[in-house]
Amino acid sequence: MKSLAQGAPDATKYQAISGISGGAVSAGILASYEAGQEVAAAERMIRFWDDASNSDLYKDWLGGVTEGLLIKGGLYNNKNLN
Repeated sequence: MKSLAQGAPDATKYQAISGISGGAVSAGILASYEAGQEVAAAERMIRFWDDASNSDLYKDWLGGVTEGLLIKGGLYNNKNLN
């Protein structure tokens, strides 16, 4: 996103934003910025995903991601973050 936003101004014209799963989170971040602010939105996405991957947001299943997705039904830790 950041490299696209820094390219030619006409390259980032859009009328709608959508995504699935993590892409929906990124789309929500992008949608919160006005047109022309794509570089700032991209920087915010980078901070968000860096923070999300370095937190207690995910459960540390003994069997890893495979166990979380296939057996336990999720990767996210739904306990309150205090």
